[in-house]
Amino acid sequence: MDVERRQAALERFERAVEVPLLVAALAMVPLLVVPLLVDMPAAADATVVAVEWAIWALFAFEYVVRLVLTTRRWGFVRREWPDLLIIV
Repeated sequence: MDVERRQAALERFERAVEVPLLVAALAMVPLLVVPLLVDMPAAADATVVAVEWAIWALFAFEYVVRLVLTTRRWGFVRREWPDLLIIV
């Protein structure tokens, strides 16, 4: 894939996932806080943990796709190190 096509694909991908990732990030707040404030049944607690892992997997997937589509990978990693740190 040439540089211009990669850049266009990266921009399309970032636009496509912007809102879903924002919603996922906002969903993390109650998922992290509610179990601390409310005594939940084991099944509900397991569901919350599963949803949290799914959201983290989504964030990791998004990072990897952006890394693959970028033309300067080390520059991307240096520029987006906070995202990598949060995911790890």
